[in-house]
Amino acid sequence: MNGYRKSPVIVKGIFLLILPQTYFEDIPYTYWQKVKNYPFAGYDFIIGRDGHLYFIEANAIPGGLSVITHAYRLLKWHLPPRYRKLGSYLEKIVEMFAKMSIIHHVLNSGNMPRYAIITVPKDRKDLLNPEREYINYMLRAMGVKSWLVNLADCYVKDGKIIAKINGEGDISPDLIIRRSSGLPKGLRQTVINPTEIGVITGNKQKTYDTIINAPNNRILNKIVRIPKTYYAKSPDDIIKYSREILDMGKPVIVKPINGKGGEDIIIIKNKEDITYKIRHAKIRRKYLVQEIVEPVPFPAHDGYVYAFDVRVYAFLGYLLAVQIRRAPFPLNVHGSINLTEKNIVSNISAGGTLGLVLLDPDFDGMIKYVNTPSKVLPLPHRRILIDGKVLVFGERLIRMLTMAVRELTIALSNAVEGA
Repeated sequence: MNGYRKSPVIVKGIFLLILPQTYFEDIPYTYWQKVKNYPFAGYDFIIGRDGHLYFIEANAIPGGLSVITHAYRLLKWHLPPRYRKLGSYLEKIVEMFAKMSIIHHVLNSGNMPRYAIITVPKDRKDLLNPEREYINYMLRAMGVKSWLVNLADCYVKDGKIIAKINGEGDISPDLIIRRSSGLPKGLRQTVINPTEIGVITGNKQKTYDTIINAPNNRILNKIVRIPKTYYAKSPDDIIKYSREILDMGKPVIVKPINGKGGEDIIIIKNKEDITYKIRHAKIRRKYLVQEIVEPVPFPAHDGYVYAFDVRVYAFLGYLLAVQIRRAPFPLNVHGSINLTEKNIVSNISAGGTLGLVLLDPDFDGMIKYVNTPSKVLPLPHRRILIDGKVLVFGERLIRMLTMAVRELTIALSNAVEGA
């Protein structure tokens, strides 16, 4: 797991050379069929104090690979040599993404892609734009003519996206890397990821129901847990279900079913909170009422402890990279742990701090930490803080995450097939 090997892959008679992590296997076609509808997955987990892995959500357009690469480059010379070697593959994960995208297309069509587009929003000023440009560069370096394209410059003909490319005319791409919303469903091209998977992952209720009712649910239940969750259609529902969870001795988080970025969440710690917060909140949409899982706290370089979640990236169900996102405010400002709306949300877009994660299969424990200096990653339109404590995940946690992303990808991909 701590380096590269040249791995020949033959798919449908076409020879490719990829440089994956050493635990990537050659991809069997029968396995690919199980995961093909969700080729590039982003999963968010919480590691509970009880040692269990809790699934929080899946993402249809997961971004952040290039951020991990840049974070590793900023910190690598502060790492001991062994950990520097363990993380060396992080410098190539965007290249790995591009190569795996080509493999996915070959498995899907039987041919090498000639043309590709990476979709972008109109203003191109968000966190993901440098990553889009990096993917575009890597695809071109691999012989695929690729362009960054806004969907406003595209139209659909005979079930295919046609992109208007300056100097090239109208191009029908073989491969579409979706990095923005608004792509039509039912396209006859290879899409990473198709809009169909976003219909499921964009709604937390649908995601949980899909996993709970998946054919492989018995396997999933042995690997991951889903926090106790209710679906609320009204303020009265929120009050009712919050009381039920509080009666279990658990604090409550209330969040929109279609929410993102930690927006509009409500933390309820006691029955007085129900009366005050719910009665005064502007409830405009359907919500999830969910127990708060007590997480393993993150002991940051500043001496405080923070809530954090784990973002895992997977391609075709294979674990590709991991990062953590810690909340911007500590849990123990006044000594004891105190949950609030500000210190429970860890999204980078909400001011969260990124934590670099290394995978060490020779480490028998769950998590340990390596001290490095804190850094700031200056992107064109945002500065991302990188915590000085690098996390090292051990063999047990690696195994749990590897199995979880495989089975979750199979479950969600299968749901698209059956929709």
